[in-house]
Amino acid sequence: RYSALFALRNKGGREAVAALGAVFGCRSALLKHEVAYVMGQMQDPLAVEFLTNVLKVRILSDTWIRWWAEPDKFNFYPFGSFKSD
Repeated sequence: RYSALFALRNKGGREAVAALGAVFGCRSALLKHEVAYVMGQMQDPLAVEFLTNVLKVRILSDTWIRWWAEPDKFNFYPFGSFKSD
């Protein structure tokens, strides 16, 4: 897996970013971590955009789950509208 990972990093471009991005659908946290690191090394605007979107989705998901479990600890709804008291 790692030789393919570094080969894609070295190749660069839209196809490499898409192939590396597909890894975020797998279960291995270590592999996803390595892919994120390699995508950062690419210094490709497409890779940066992809990683930014992955992080936004993850942060929103975590916030939503925490809000759903304990809504009284938040003074806002996770998706931007405020509670009316």
